[in-house]
Amino acid sequence: MHTSKISVKTRWSDLDTQRHVTSRTYEDFFLEGRYLQLKELGITSNKLLDTRNQFELQEFKISFFKEQNLDSELDIISHLYLLEGNIFLWVQEALEKDSNNKACSSFTKGKFIKDLDSSLTFSGNYESLKASLDLPFNPISQFNGNCDQILNNYTMLYSDRGMFFEYNNSSLLRILEESRWYFSTEIGLTEKVIHEMDMVTFFMGADVKVFSTPEAGEKLLTKIWIYKIDKIRLYMRIDVIRPSNNQVIISALEEQLIVSLSKRRPRRANPDFVDKIQNLIELKDF
Repeated sequence: MHTSKISVKTRWSDLDTQRHVTSRTYEDFFLEGRYLQLKELGITSNKLLDTRNQFELQEFKISFFKEQNLDSELDIISHLYLLEGNIFLWVQEALEKDSNNKACSSFTKGKFIKDLDSSLTFSGNYESLKASLDLPFNPISQFNGNCDQILNNYTMLYSDRGMFFEYNNSSLLRILEESRWYFSTEIGLTEKVIHEMDMVTFFMGADVKVFSTPEAGEKLLTKIWIYKIDKIRLYMRIDVIRPSNNQVIISALEEQLIVSLSKRRPRRANPDFVDKIQNLIELKDF
């Protein structure tokens, strides 16, 4: 295992409509931490660019613990595990500066498309590490066809690519965020209705599996539905489909916390809200 640390400060451009640091910003911070570690290990960006050796993302998980606002100072701690099969596993945390107060954490798992010209030693496997890590990847089950889904067209943005012409974690989170907003619009969950119901959901994290890398400019289809509601938590499912062959290329399971807007405290789902989404819930035992 190799460990590194960087320090960052949040900016106006990092805030979202709820006036706190958006999920994509954390993944941008974590990306900085990952490339710093590679540089420390002798794997420079120039070396990767010269060999066109792109990192191929397999899955990632992000979880939120404490919201951050403007001018928050954070320490980004990155732990790199090198697993059998040339698999890289990053376990990363965003901590409030000089403390153990966790704001966000992330797992990133994948491999480079070409063998690395380095003296890195790969040892161990994910299964042996899983018990000792705080955030094991959750399984994402296939859709059982038991409810309706909301469909939305999505075009992969050319400008979302990184310097290796890749889509990183932050770019994929954008697909999920756009899907959530579209879902809310389609069920009529406007700002006025949110205030009337005194209920909103906070994004608490997601497990994301990447089966095939999307291409720049590719026109995709997203399917969005509610996997289940468990008391004060709502679990949303999003599949990203390649229409040319109907292949699921990305699957995500999101966890959202149901909160009273006026009291800023967790609450059960409003009956009017449940009525709006009843036909979109896959597992209805709640």
